[in-house]
Amino acid sequence: MSEGELFFLRYNCLSGYGRKFTNLINKYRIIKHLPFLSLLENTPLRNKLVSSHQPNQGLALNWLIYSLWKEIYNRLVGKTTASGLLENFQNNMKYSLSFAVRERKTVIVKLEIDKRHKNNTPALRCLDRLPIDMIEKMLYDFLRELFIFSNSKVYTDEKLITFKTKRKDTPQKEEIWSIAKINEGN
Repeated sequence: MSEGELFFLRYNCLSGYGRKFTNLINKYRIIKHLPFLSLLENTPLRNKLVSSHQPNQGLALNWLIYSLWKEIYNRLVGKTTASGLLENFQNNMKYSLSFAVRERKTVIVKLEIDKRHKNNTPALRCLDRLPIDMIEKMLYDFLRELFIFSNSKVYTDEKLITFKTKRKDTPQKEEIWSIAKINEGN
């Protein structure tokens, strides 16, 4: 399906009009390839990256988000081995991305930005263009998309999961945590 068709399918399922299709869409994970920057909620982020003279920055961020989504999904469904999609972060001196899944009830995504180093990975230049507040919001929105909206609110309700972000800033390093935690009893 085209990106436009996936876009309308997603928003149709989130409204009351597409409820009959939601189970099929979730069963076959049809909208998993809808780019993160295509979502209406990410218009400011998309505008910030696409307005540059380097059009591949949006593609790079979509790749990064999809790679992170795939790693977290694989861990949640029991695949313990990493797919290697995030290896660009292993050799980068400026950015370090990690995530943890605790007892399949909590997902923590942590991005560390070392202010003393330059980014040496072309695929991560998209992060260089974003202010820290926008990166923090992006990680928060990413987890909400992963757990609530990507399944059209069928498997999880916003009331069942608590989302939060934390940030720590030192002269050498900026750290951002985005956390999704299932509320007790759910």
